[in-house]
Amino acid sequence: MSMKTKIEQLKEVVKDEIKRIENPSLKLSKRIVVNELTFIEARHMEDYFLVAHQLMTGLKKCENILIGAGWDWMISSHICRALGITYLNPNDHLLEPILVWGNDKRNPTISIEVDEESCQQVLNKAIGLFGYDNIARMPLKNDQDCGQQA
Repeated sequence: MSMKTKIEQLKEVVKDEIKRIENPSLKLSKRIVVNELTFIEARHMEDYFLVAHQLMTGLKKCENILIGAGWDWMISSHICRALGITYLNPNDHLLEPILVWGNDKRNPTISIEVDEESCQQVLNKAIGLFGYDNIARMPLKNDQDCGQQA
């Protein structure tokens, strides 16, 4: 039996998640999903999206962590919506993901929003999932790093 490639794994996860969330108000364009997956595969970012999905799935199990919708390009992504990385449906906000995904100059970094009180818990969850050396931390807007203890 052959191992699935990373893009096959990602496609399977996306397909399963679309089935899970699919209802008339959450319609995701199959054409745009295919375009986004093509973009991801061409840039060898399958692991990145699989890890983001794994992190968000873990975080959503923690009831006391408040997670925002994210910002920038990801709120217009059908893949990010399917993977639960953002809860916003691009169709509801008349966003055009194909325009964003077609631009090679865009930085497709996933930006996860959490409230200040949850920051340390999110960091601990990420460390637990992926190991301390595999986690990058961004400073909060007030220039405090949530990884530092007060």
